[in-house]
Amino acid sequence: MRRLTSIATGLALAAGSLALASPASAAVATKINIKVDHAPAYVGDEITANGKLTRSNNTALGGKNLLLTYGGGKQIVTTNGQGLWIAEIAPKSGPVQIEFLGDGSYGDSTASTQSFTLQYRTAISHFSLKSPIVKNAISKITGHVDTLFGSKRSPLPNAGVDLYWSTDGKTWNWNAAAAANASGNFYFNPIVGSDSLWKVVVKANYAADGNLSTEAVGKVDTRYKTGLSFWADPKNIKYGKKLTVHGKLLHYNGKWVAFGGRVAVYFRAKGTKKYKFKGWAYVNSKGQFSKKFKDTKDGYWRGTYLGNGENFRITSPSRYVNVK
Repeated sequence: MRRLTSIATGLALAAGSLALASPASAAVATKINIKVDHAPAYVGDEITANGKLTRSNNTALGGKNLLLTYGGGKQIVTTNGQGLWIAEIAPKSGPVQIEFLGDGSYGDSTASTQSFTLQYRTAISHFSLKSPIVKNAISKITGHVDTLFGSKRSPLPNAGVDLYWSTDGKTWNWNAAAAANASGNFYFNPIVGSDSLWKVVVKANYAADGNLSTEAVGKVDTRYKTGLSFWADPKNIKYGKKLTVHGKLLHYNGKWVAFGGRVAVYFRAKGTKKYKFKGWAYVNSKGQFSKKFKDTKDGYWRGTYLGNGENFRITSPSRYVNVK
């Protein structure tokens, strides 16, 4: 908006009549322009704004302070001897405007860019999936979502988050939706039946100063629950004689089912704290295993199935054998 400049007026007698005199002085009209080196892509994207202030006859007007206003901020810039001005800014949504407020000698002038509609970039951190888990059990999926403004991160409260799963990373199936809490944290508790990929997607909000979408992907490893029975007989044995360790290895797939593999056998002498590996007992098709060991000390025997990608590791209770 241009300012009104007070102009001195007077009466003059000319040719015997009363006439209005010309203004004693008037503010010189000015022109100002503005341009940016590129349209900002998101909130906080740094851009360069620049332009020129001139008199109405296009001659440069240097040494003048200008008010630069943009979404989220304002600053004073000064023209150089050629009337040029320049500033680095990181705007939010809205136009970028430059204004010369005028002075006693020069009138005001204003220019602005188009209005930019921008969104914040987003980032997911502390993304975590409980894995491995028992098949058809609950996996806990958690994370945190922030908005980014340059290097500054701020929690994005109430952000909408969708959860998807996939077996191949190509076809994704929607599972659930949630909203981040006031601190930007989100939580999911899906039931997972098999090895699969899980993806969280922060929903975009394309309103002015809203947020862009982002996502994170992780894998949940599922395994069968295992069961291991283990016995060492006889419970009392003569020095140097052989005892037999035996038992059964099962996993749960809707029901308890025998499966093959091997069981590591360990012994801990009475009065000591450390178990020592004694050998392998191999499991047959019925899930059964049996192996003989020479016994010379009182102590505890136990078995461990080490597990694999399909079955969980499990260690049996200890069985005490007394050597006479």
